[in-house]
Amino acid sequence: PLRIDFSNSLITLEDQVDMVVSRPGQSDDRMQCERLELAFTMPNQIPLDPSIPLALQPSNIFTFQSLSATGNPLLIESPEQQLTIRGQTVSFDMVEGTFSIEDSQQSAVHIGNHRFEVASFQYQMAADPKQLGAFVAKGAGSFHSTEPNSTKNTITVAWNRNCTLEKLEQEHLLSLDGKAEINLSGVGKIASDRIHIWLDELLDSSTQASNQANKHKITPVRILASGDVLLDTTELRANTQRAEVWLRKKIPATENSSTAAAPSLPINDDNAIGQTGPKYIVQGDLIQIQLAQKDGKHILQEALIKDKLVLRQVSNSLGARSPFVLHGNSVSLKRDLAGLFEMALTGNSDRGQPAWIAFEEFQISGNKISLNQRQNLMWIKGAGEIAFSPIDTATTAQTRRISWQEQMAFDGSQIELFGNVKTRGQFTTDKETTFDLTLDCGVLRGYLTKRVDFSSPERKIPAELHMLSCGNAVAISNRVLDADKLQQAFHQMQANNLSFYPKSGEIKSNGSGWIRSTFRNNGKALGTALAANATGALQSLHVAFKKSVTGNITQQHLTFSGNVESLFGTVDNWNVKLDPNAIAGIGAQGIELNCDQLSIANISSNSTPSIVLSAIGNTYIESQQYVGLAHRVTYSQSKNNLIMEGGRGDAKLWINRNKSPVPNV
Repeated sequence: PLRIDFSNSLITLEDQVDMVVSRPGQSDDRMQCERLELAFTMPNQIPLDPSIPLALQPSNIFTFQSLSATGNPLLIESPEQQLTIRGQTVSFDMVEGTFSIEDSQQSAVHIGNHRFEVASFQYQMAADPKQLGAFVAKGAGSFHSTEPNSTKNTITVAWNRNCTLEKLEQEHLLSLDGKAEINLSGVGKIASDRIHIWLDELLDSSTQASNQANKHKITPVRILASGDVLLDTTELRANTQRAEVWLRKKIPATENSSTAAAPSLPINDDNAIGQTGPKYIVQGDLIQIQLAQKDGKHILQEALIKDKLVLRQVSNSLGARSPFVLHGNSVSLKRDLAGLFEMALTGNSDRGQPAWIAFEEFQISGNKISLNQRQNLMWIKGAGEIAFSPIDTATTAQTRRISWQEQMAFDGSQIELFGNVKTRGQFTTDKETTFDLTLDCGVLRGYLTKRVDFSSPERKIPAELHMLSCGNAVAISNRVLDADKLQQAFHQMQANNLSFYPKSGEIKSNGSGWIRSTFRNNGKALGTALAANATGALQSLHVAFKKSVTGNITQQHLTFSGNVESLFGTVDNWNVKLDPNAIAGIGAQGIELNCDQLSIANISSNSTPSIVLSAIGNTYIESQQYVGLAHRVTYSQSKNNLIMEGGRGDAKLWINRNKSPVPNV
């Protein structure tokens, strides 16, 4: 039946209702349903104006204000407004330009290039039907936006609870609640408990906008997500509690983009064939990033990641470790037009948790680490530490550490450290002898075997430490342990400066200094036999020099030059120092040796040291058993053999400390 209720201004139609709305010069709108209710206004009752001819009086017409329809399903098509609706119940207010739709499952709404699938949907049309209006969608649903004249999705949105779209002054705000997910073409995916996305709708009426694609385009401007956020872009995969994303329009290409090196902090390597640029896995409680469009993709321009930060680069080699890892409290990244980054990584100083970066064989930590890829420079103001695990054929790889208190600068080839620099490391030789080495100084410079490129840290052959150059009061200590971890020797050294080659063990130093070496004895001293009750004691050698020292720590041989003064004797423990000015002197088996140049080497083939000594130039040797003067003195501990040689004059020897001018031997 067709019912017209004039008292309530309502028209009702049922059973296979087919409604067509025609407008002059426009396409017809059509609806098919099972029941239709139309609200209308009564014809205008305007008093006739006697001065106006009857033919010119206003026509008395019906005006429809709203409709409500049900069907299983119902179908609405409006070509003029680019609107298609499929569902169970729909209400349309022509005056307010709103409609709502309900469905026990999911209804489908197509508006231009946009498609909604949702159970409950209320929509407010915009003044221009080609523009997005506002809506509220209740229950789980999805939203798709495609490029004009294309089936390619530019935005895909899904949610489990509610979705709203509201019109702001210049933008649209799309809000999603309940395990929401957004996929943006050329950008990536973001999933979270709650997501807000700001959309910019471009309407270009200029003559240049010759087609619909140029006239009407909706682009995301920024995104806010909170609660178990997953952000997955071409370059970045992040897990966080809050993510803020800004999307810029196209960025200008670099002048030499074809020849620019491809950096390896987050960037797309567009010049690579058959592979994409490096990708980074990120964790942090807050992530703020800015993406800019380049070659149809959105690449990372700026980023700020805070709280419980972990960032690592995905290795291009299957099963290989990450070539670049950083931890800290926050990191800020900024890319220039060439695609190279500036980075500032900070730790949590209040909790005593420094930030650190690991790449190749190195790990650098400090409260604030700065990195500039264009300058290939990394620096830290304040205290910090470097840990590295060199690969050495002569030693097993074990971690060595260098710390400082003032500042650090690293250009990839050379590293400079200032302020109370300390190094410590432990390495074991093939003979299962362990060296526990520490070094203190005011300034330290390290030189690598190859240059580390901070824009491309992944290399098949890692860089190793070639040389350490130390200055400003250098102090070294080295404990030697056998296979059973029993200490066999303890070496100490102080000098104004020192050059050390870790791979070979070679050292060099200019200026004055001293060295002390304590080791287990073998029952022999310089030219004398130890007492029977002294065989369990330790032997100690102290050498002071004025000019230089050269030698090899690993091979255990040193040469001292310039007014060399040395003491050799037995001690009770590893920390006792020989003192010739003490009341007891340096003991019955103590030896004092002064010369111009002194060479000392340990030629032992086992854990028990065997000393070989050679003194040259104005050599003076004294003990409680003898005193000698010579040009050259050599000694072999294994043979307990002391040889004195003359130069321009004869060698002289006084037995039992004879005081006569003429030697008694």
